[in-house]
Amino acid sequence: MTQPRHGSDESIAGSADDAGAAATLDADNANAVRTMVANLSDEDVVRIYEMTGGAGLVADLAATQMEKRNLDY
Repeated sequence: MTQPRHGSDESIAGSADDAGAAATLDADNANAVRTMVANLSDEDVVRIYEMTGGAGLVADLAATQMEKRNLDY
């Protein structure tokens, strides 16, 4: 399995995904999505990371949670 990407919270707003398409979240929406991911079960966090292929803003949020929870799937 691929390793989680490690990004800072600041990279969420105004960054682009790996495919090159612009993907941005303003600070309020980034905080809302971060909170939603933080409240998911361990299994759901891993599922979100896998569904995104480990790329993009949501994958970065999931990877951050995986690191905080010491999840290594």
